Amino acid sequence: MPGARTKPTASRPPVRANGAPTLRDDAKAMFRRAVLDAAEQIFATEGVHRARIQDIAKLARVAVGTIYNHFAQKEDLVAALLAEREREIFDAFALHTDDPPDFLGRFRARNERLFALFGKHKAFFRFALYEGIFESDVVPSGSVFAAHDAAFEKRFPGLMEELLRQGMDEGQVERQDPVRLKRFITGAMRGVVLGAFREPNGDPVEDGRFALEMCIRALRPPSGDEAAPGPARTGRKHGT
Repeated sequence: MPGARTKPTASRPPVRANGAPTLRDDAKAMFRRAVLDAAEQIFATEGVHRARIQDIAKLARVAVGTIYNHFAQKEDLVAALLAEREREIFDAFALHTDDPPDFLGRFRARNERLFALFGKHKAFFRFALYEGIFESDVVPSGSVFAAHDAAFEKRFPGLMEELLRQGMDEGQVERQDPVRLKRFITGAMRGVVLGAFREPNGDPVEDGRFALEMCIRALRPPSGDEAAPGPARTGRKHGT
């Protein structure tokens, strides 16, 4: 209204003129990273259901109450960790400007970035694979992972299926239903990588590369049978 005094706004964290994070922002980011890294380790060793906020706080070297100021319950901490790692997975598998233009080059480059994440976050992927959080068919509806997994399952396969269609167009992949091919690839890689995590001296990165090369061999059209142009073969209707 004309002449009305402006009500003071609530205080906000200061923002630097150039838009760079402030010291407060940096401190919050460091806290969040420390807590999520600690949660990742505890979830991997104790399992999500047996993990305690007290143990996470001790490993992160922060007060229990401080964690509850940011995460109301353990499920919120799980969701934050999943969202952070999911973002990294999408960034890794998404098409980068410096990726090779051909299917095989892109397939290897994009999966190689995933393998780098396996090595960087072994603890996370160990409990993630055991919990089956990236496989909607095996996640119980009552699981803390169910809502997250449903969203992930709708978004991630599109990247893989698009890449497989490129392989079909180039004659590097036999023309089959891309949904089934995606399930074959992810299932094979999951089994091999999970097996590496089970072994004391297993190397999920090297085993992932092995699984990748085996998948590339399996995807190729039969010898002497180039993939002809046209739509991919489809099987029964899929739920995803």
